[in-house]
Amino acid sequence: MARVFQKGVKAVVLAGRRKGDAVEVTEVVDNNLVRVKGAKGKERKMNTKHLKPV
Repeated sequence: MARVFQKGVKAVVLAGRRKGDAVEVTEVVDNNLVRVKGAKGKERKMNTKHLKPV
């Protein structure tokens, strides 16, 4: 089941070096890819499989 993310949703990173970090979705690129902003303010692309909505 695909997770649906919308702009402004807060999520936790489940994989990679940033595992456990809280992020906020700033833009939805497609069903599998979103842009997120971390606590430091840096924006990056991330796969939705690596995010869990809070």
